[in-house]
Amino acid sequence: MKAVMVHAVDRFAGKTLVALGIGEYFREMGRKVGYIKPVGTLPLWTEEHGLTDQDVLFFSQTLGLEDPMELMAPYVVTRDRLRRVFRGEEEAAPVAFRAFLEISKGKDLVIVGGGGSVHEGTFLGLSGFQVSREWDVPVLLVAPYDEGLRSLDLVLDAKERLGERLLGVVVNKVPAHGRQILLEDVVPYMGGRGVRTLGIIPLDPGLQALSLEEILAITGGRLLTGFPAHEVLVEGFLLGSMGLEAAVPYFRKGKGKALIAPADRSDLMLAALECPISALIVTEGLPPLDCVLQRAEERRVPVVLVDMDTLSTVELLDMRWGMAALRGKKKVTRAAELVKVSLDWESFLSLLGME
Repeated sequence: MKAVMVHAVDRFAGKTLVALGIGEYFREMGRKVGYIKPVGTLPLWTEEHGLTDQDVLFFSQTLGLEDPMELMAPYVVTRDRLRRVFRGEEEAAPVAFRAFLEISKGKDLVIVGGGGSVHEGTFLGLSGFQVSREWDVPVLLVAPYDEGLRSLDLVLDAKERLGERLLGVVVNKVPAHGRQILLEDVVPYMGGRGVRTLGIIPLDPGLQALSLEEILAITGGRLLTGFPAHEVLVEGFLLGSMGLEAAVPYFRKGKGKALIAPADRSDLMLAALECPISALIVTEGLPPLDCVLQRAEERRVPVVLVDMDTLSTVELLDMRWGMAALRGKKKVTRAAELVKVSLDWESFLSLLGME
């Protein structure tokens, strides 16, 4: 059995994308894959599984894993459990390690899901550094492309702590202009300091997109049309605050985006519906005219009604941009494809001892 911890250097780096892609790759090879997340930071209660972690449930369903949920999410953080830890009544690390040993049985590869930073879980004895050392598991870091070089600092700091247990780094969300900079300057620089670059994953607007289902949850809005919310992805937003003549060329470039406007801008909405937009988000709690809804139904463009004003809606959604969950069939399929073509599999398998 081999194991690898996939860990982010910072929040929203894309560790779920990389871990999922690795799991799918090994599954396609006919290898038996296991998954464990030592610290469950996204508690979720389901009738079937009781208390578990959102990431664990996602991996279990997506990869068709058969291990019990309580082993894959051995320590889900709740207020009551933290209180017991603080009082010395419970220890998380031994529970998680026993679950890891159990999940490892009969597996070719166990993916250990890390947190939003390699320091997360330190007080539980389950930080990335601690798990890697105590469980003897190598680490694959995931770092987002960052022109401010914060990610580079974090990777090199982790290298100092992990030493030879660091397999390498995958750089995610790389814009087209950034790839050349990475290859010519950053990758050789990191290599000279003992950090291998095992993959460069391009920025993909579809993976940054919010599903309509997520938009409804974020805004508290309601769907006025009958299309499945989880199947619609919104890759950006158009603001309905301009004159009609200026807006039309703007809308024509809005493929995959949603128009956000109040109900009294029916002219903009009807114009936008003749362009390749993905959704209408109507603000201020007043529904649009029937002619707008009728045209939206004909064009199969979903319409969402929210109670907030336009500016507040834009600000709220903008705060969540780039933090979208990797959920939905389209995103999962695309994520697996990106990882498959972007990782240096020969080097990765060699480092794991799985040639």
